[in-house]
Amino acid sequence: MTKSGKSNFRIISFGDNIKPGVYKLHSAFQKVRNYNNGISLVSLVLEDMGEGPNNIVFPFLPDFAKIEIKKNKFYSDNITAEIKRKYFSKISEEFKIEKNILDFCVFALLKYSPPLSMAFVFDEKRGFNFKTGFQKQMYKKMQSGVKFLIKNDYVNGTRALRGLGFGLTPSGDDFLSGLVLSMRLKKDYKEAKLILDNFKTKNILSYNALRNCFEKKVDGKIKNFINSVKMKNKRNILKALKDSVNKGHTSGSDFLSGFLFYFYLKL
Repeated sequence: MTKSGKSNFRIISFGDNIKPGVYKLHSAFQKVRNYNNGISLVSLVLEDMGEGPNNIVFPFLPDFAKIEIKKNKFYSDNITAEIKRKYFSKISEEFKIEKNILDFCVFALLKYSPPLSMAFVFDEKRGFNFKTGFQKQMYKKMQSGVKFLIKNDYVNGTRALRGLGFGLTPSGDDFLSGLVLSMRLKKDYKEAKLILDNFKTKNILSYNALRNCFEKKVDGKIKNFINSVKMKNKRNILKALKDSVNKGHTSGSDFLSGFLFYFYLKL
């Protein structure tokens, strides 16, 4: 694996949901570069961002305008890299969470979540963190969407929350992704399909995230969290939860809020 025949070019990990094709740069950040081919997505990320179904993990972040994937090869400019290590993202085992562990997770989530995250679904006092006129309006809309979900109205709940919030993947989208994952793990397929079918968005990052969750495919940090919950080790749960919460500004917290919220609804 060489660059112009001189320097080493190494892929650390390659997501199992990456499809062959030519991808063009969609968005670039300090630790992530996103590429798309229609609605298909590939993200080049640094090691601390972690593995994921659509992630290619590098020891440094390459600066490519276009990339190509063919079978077990990665191409860009004059570079060819062989794909040796795949990350397997699917959760295939049965998953249950006991109430005392669920309570512990929610307690930790409330402690470590950013003020403007959707963790307010577990503590209405957090609504006071939304202070500006815009924030208050957004909070009202989020509340409205959550109320639909509580009534098992997943169509209107999805339509109310999709695209709602700050960031590249808005809070409402991340919350719905977490919700869909918990539905699939609880084998509530019809409910999850209702959300997927009504999650009409042009945001390919949000779409791929929710679609992955519908297929029970998750990144390494969420996988670690789920595995720690299975083992019922609170120290490991806390570490994994904090790692997940630290993804993005509110994204990790919003995702876990949706994920844990559905288990609370179904107690």
